[in-house]
Amino acid sequence: MTAPVKDPYATLEIIREQETAVQERLHAQKTAQARALAAARQQARDMLVQAETDGRLQGEAEIAQGRLAIEEAAATLLDAAQRDAEAIRRAGAQAIATAVAHAVAFISEEAS
Repeated sequence: MTAPVKDPYATLEIIREQETAVQERLHAQKTAQARALAAARQQARDMLVQAETDGRLQGEAEIAQGRLAIEEAAATLLDAAQRDAEAIRRAGAQAIATAVAHAVAFISEEAS
């Protein structure tokens, strides 16, 4: 047989104190978990904002590099076109001068 309880109210009080201690620990754990979850969510939001910012900046840098490359290529093409146009102009002027010289020579021969 079990030994009789000396003071059942004292035992009940011990049980209530232990229950209160367990409830306080449980509440503290829930509070800590809620804080950790809130911190993790905030960190995720911050990481997302940073990733969006980094992506935008990287995209802008790549666009600027692409634009610069296009401008350089356009400048190269324009320079080549201007050189070609000048060469054609000189060739045309020379051809006109030669044609005029032939015409003058032909007219001079016919007039004589």
